[in-house]
Amino acid sequence: MQSTTMQEGGFDMPEERPASERFSLTLTTLGQQALAKIMAADNLTRPDAVNRAVQVYGFLAEELKDGKALLLRDKDGNIERVHIV
Repeated sequence: MQSTTMQEGGFDMPEERPASERFSLTLTTLGQQALAKIMAADNLTRPDAVNRAVQVYGFLAEELKDGKALLLRDKDGNIERVHIV
């Protein structure tokens, strides 16, 4: 069993983990399009975009698990609750 430590931002991170780990994955067409948008929006490499997406999803999953809600506000001040399924 691997021990964890609380890091800034509230994530439980393993104390001992490799600096990086190589993955091979197959993205759906929708996933490929989303990745391309992330890469273009912030001029990121593919690995950087995937790392950022995984970190954001991990953060949101923890927050939602703790009973928080994800809300988006548009430029007119309208608020919409987002459900991740």
